[in-house]
Amino acid sequence: MLKKGNTLHFINRLDESNCGDRVVCPLPYYYDFFKQYRIIRHDMRFIDYDSIDGSDVVIIGGGGMFDYAEFTNRGINRVLDTGATVIAWSPGFNTHTEYCGTFKTKIKFDRFAAVTVRDFHNDYGLDYLPDVTCKLPGLKKQYMEKRMFGIARHKDYPIRGFSYDTITNDQSLEDILRFIGETEIVISNSFHMIYWSLLMGKRTICADPFSSKFYSYKYKPTYFNTQKDKLQSCVEQAQNYQILEESLEATDKFFEQVRQLIEARLEPMRDQWRGYELITKEAVHRELFRETQMQEGDLLAPQLFIDTGDGFTEKQKLIAINSVYGDELHTVRFDLSNFQNIQALRFDPIESRYCEVEICTAKTKGGAVTLTAWTAVRAGTWDKFLCTDPQYGILTPCSEFLEITFRLRLMTLFDSERTICNYVEFHRENERQLREQLEEKDIQSASQTAQLEQRDTWISDLTAHLKQQDIRLNSLTAELEERTVQLNSLTVELEQRDIRLNSLTMELEERDVRFNGLTAELEERNTQANDLTTALEERNAQLDEVMERLALENMRVAHQDEQIQALYHSKSWKLTAPLRAVVNFFRKFKKGDGENGAG
Repeated sequence: MLKKGNTLHFINRLDESNCGDRVVCPLPYYYDFFKQYRIIRHDMRFIDYDSIDGSDVVIIGGGGMFDYAEFTNRGINRVLDTGATVIAWSPGFNTHTEYCGTFKTKIKFDRFAAVTVRDFHNDYGLDYLPDVTCKLPGLKKQYMEKRMFGIARHKDYPIRGFSYDTITNDQSLEDILRFIGETEIVISNSFHMIYWSLLMGKRTICADPFSSKFYSYKYKPTYFNTQKDKLQSCVEQAQNYQILEESLEATDKFFEQVRQLIEARLEPMRDQWRGYELITKEAVHRELFRETQMQEGDLLAPQLFIDTGDGFTEKQKLIAINSVYGDELHTVRFDLSNFQNIQALRFDPIESRYCEVEICTAKTKGGAVTLTAWTAVRAGTWDKFLCTDPQYGILTPCSEFLEITFRLRLMTLFDSERTICNYVEFHRENERQLREQLEEKDIQSASQTAQLEQRDTWISDLTAHLKQQDIRLNSLTAELEERTVQLNSLTVELEQRDIRLNSLTMELEERDVRFNGLTAELEERNTQANDLTTALEERNAQLDEVMERLALENMRVAHQDEQIQALYHSKSWKLTAPLRAVVNFFRKFKKGDGENGAG
C-alpha cells in the first residue's frame, strides 16, 4: 500500500507535436534512479494540484516555463504553496514578443529547495544549468555533411526567403539530429534545435527570434534579422563551439544534488507496473481530458483577428495570454501598431466554450470602441452566446492599440440549450405578432391596390399620349437628321472649293513673282545695251577721226615720195647720193608704216 504523498512529480510541457517538449524532462535521462519511486507526470498547463502532498518532491523543468504567461507563473506558485520540496531543473524564461501582455504575477523563487535555469544571464541572479537535453545520446553521433545550409524551423513560425533544405520541430528526434549533423551551417528559430546544433559543434544562426529565450544561451548563436541583415555577414560571424562535455558534466553534477534531496525526503516504493511509457501516456491522456474541462487557473487566451483586406484568418491575429479563468475581471491589450490598412476586427474572448460575456470597457487611441456580439442573446449587460465560438465584431476604426476589459462566465450545456430554447420561443412569439401585423397590412394593402389600379388607368392614358408624342418627335428627329446630312455634304463641297481656290491663288502669286523677276532682268539688259551702243558710237567717231588723219598723212607721204623719186633719177650721182640715203630711209619707213598699218 502506497503512502499518501510519497510521490515524485515531474512538471513540464507535454506537447507530442514539439520534439523539444517531448524530450526536455529529466525523467528519461536518469530513469534508472527515478524509477524506484512512485512517479506522476503533469502537463504544465493542467497540473493536478490535488495529487501533490507536502511530503512529495516536485521537479519542474525543463522548457520555457517562467514568465511565459500569467497562468504559468500562478501555477508554479501554487505548486510552491503545497509545501512540497520543489526543484527547478533548468527551466527557462520565455516571454514572447508576439503576445499582448504575458504575466503580472512574480514567481516565488525563494521557496524552491533548489533552483537552476537554462538562462546564462537572468534578472534574478539564479544559477545557470544547461538544458537537460544535452543528455541525448544522438548528440555524440558523427554524420557526414551533405549540405552547407539547412533550415531547422519551429513548426508554427516559418523562415521565409530561402530555398534550402528544411526540417520542422514536429519531426522525429532521430530525423532532426541527422539533419543537423549533415548540415554545416544551421539556420533556425527553434530553441532546442539551435541548442542541439551548438552542442554538435555547428555554426548556428538564430533567425528572427520571437522570445526572450533565444538570448539566454551561454554560448550564443549569431542573430539574424531576415528583413534587414545580410546572410553572408552573419555566416562570417558564426562560431563553432565544443561545449557538449562541459554541459554533460554540469548536468550530472546537478543530478547528484537532486539525488540527495530526493533520498532525504522519499522512500523507494516503486510500482512495478508503472513504467516510463505508462507514466507518460497517463499524463498525455490526462492532458487531453483536462483540455475539455476548464477549471480556475487555466489559460483563457482571448484572441483578436485583424482583417487587412483578406478577411479574418489565423495568420492575422493577436493572442493575449495574461488572462486566467476564474478572475473576476479580465483586461487585455492588443498592439495594433504593426498592422496597416485595418478594415475590421474580431474579438474572441474564449475558444470552444459556451459562455456569457459582459464587455465593461473597450478603447483605442481615438477613444471608446463599440463591440457587437454575433450569435448572442442580450440579457441586461451580458451577452449569452448561442454557440461554442463566441465572437464580437468591431467596425470602429482602431489604431495603435485596442484595450478591452470584460467579465466571462462559462455556461453548461443545459444553460446554453435553455438559452437557445428561450431565444427560439422569443422569436416565435415575435413571429406570431408579426403575422398579425401582416394581416392588418394585407387589408390596408388591398385598399391601396384599388387606388393603385385607378392610377394605373390614368397612367395608361398618359402613356398612350406620350407614345403619340414620341412618334411625332421621332419624325422630326429623322427630318432633322436628313437636313443635317445635306448640310454636311454642302459643307464638304465648300471646303473642297476653298482648297482649290487657295491652290490657284498660290499659283498666280508664284507667276507674278516670276514675271516681276523677268521684267527686272529685261530692264537691266536694256540698260547694258544702251551703254554698249553709246560706247560703240564713241569708238566709231574716234575711228573716223583716225581715218581722216591717215588719209592726210598718206597724201603727204605720196608727195614726198614723188620728190624723192625725182631726185633718185637725177644724173648726178654724187649729188644724189645723200638723196638716195634719204629715199632708202623713207622706203624703210614706208614699209614699216605699212606693216604697222596692217597691224
